[in-house]
Amino acid sequence: MIDIPRLTKRDAETLKRLAWRYNKTTAETLHRIISFVVAEYDHDDVCESCQDRTYCNKCVFAGETEDY
Repeated sequence: MIDIPRLTKRDAETLKRLAWRYNKTTAETLHRIISFVVAEYDHDDVCESCQDRTYCNKCVFAGETEDY
């Protein structure tokens, strides 16, 4: 399991409002946000900065999965 940081109150309230807007759960909304970010970031730059090479075969930045 990874360390998942707590959201600030402001970020939690923002996430909740986005979820209401799209009639989704906060978990689904956060997944959509992460999906958007994954699509926008340069995958090679992320891979180059990675500190955990044990997950590469499943990593969305390595381009091996279709989760996002």
